[in-house]
Amino acid sequence: MSVNDITADEIATMRARLLLLGEQPPPRERSAESLVTGFVRSVGQDRIVGGIFPDIWVETAGDLIKFLRFARLSAVFWLKTTNTCQGILELRLGPVADQQLHVRFLGRRETNWSSTVTTIAVEGDGPLELGLSEKKPPNRRR
Repeated sequence: MSVNDITADEIATMRARLLLLGEQPPPRERSAESLVTGFVRSVGQDRIVGGIFPDIWVETAGDLIKFLRFARLSAVFWLKTTNTCQGILELRLGPVADQQLHVRFLGRRETNWSSTVTTIAVEGDGPLELGLSEKKPPNRRR
């Protein structure tokens, strides 16, 4: 199943990159942006338009241990409740360097209509400062 030649697994990967790294869908996939936002928006009344970690970084006032604990819990919560993945195979957060958090994520996705299981992977550095650029906006819950 796909929409505009973008598969459900590709949308899930874009959603994971949005949540974990604050990356918006690439311009060539801008048509999928409303789908990605829609899937994320479907969690209650909350709407996430950027990465989940900058707000936690500010709230924990740079306490690295506290930040990593809350960041991990928050990542697991959002990855599962947004149906980005059904199982988390690996989630590594850190190190933190130059206001950037390194993230490595592997998640298992299962389809409802077949026995196919796929793995999505995200690895990269996401900003911990709020409002670094329009490309990576801060987490805003509305």
